[in-house]
Amino acid sequence: MPELTDAHFDWAEKFCGIANLRDQPALAASGAAQGVHVKSRLVWTATRQKVEGDLAKLKRGILTACDEQDIEAALEAAFRSEVEPVLANLDDSLAHKLDEVNKAADPAEREKYLADARQILRRYQSFVASAPIIAKLDANPFVKLGIGATLTKTLSGLNAALR
Repeated sequence: MPELTDAHFDWAEKFCGIANLRDQPALAASGAAQGVHVKSRLVWTATRQKVEGDLAKLKRGILTACDEQDIEAALEAAFRSEVEPVLANLDDSLAHKLDEVNKAADPAEREKYLADARQILRRYQSFVASAPIIAKLDANPFVKLGIGATLTKTLSGLNAALR
């Protein structure tokens, strides 16, 4: 695996919409290890942060557009029931499992953790493909979002990387 350069980080930061990817804890803790699993963990964490940020931007956009209305309590309730399950289904378990892959010294143990990571990834892909809330969020008239495309592209890339 080639060593990460500034160009790698610049592209990933732009693609995922986050700053300071170089400072992410997994990279610092790994001593700047260059394995594909470290990179995959960083990509998933950054993508999840982007989705969280997009959802927060949507909430702000709705509140701003409906400034004259008293909808804050109803909006919070709707986000709890409709939006929070998205983040619950697309949790941090893949990142944690990739940490285990990265720390495993025994090749058999490493392969078991990698198989577990692939299973988590398939669960994420299934959720994204079948959850109508994602298309509903992307089709909102308040803030332009591309959550479905972002997740599909990232998960497809991770699937290729974890083979």
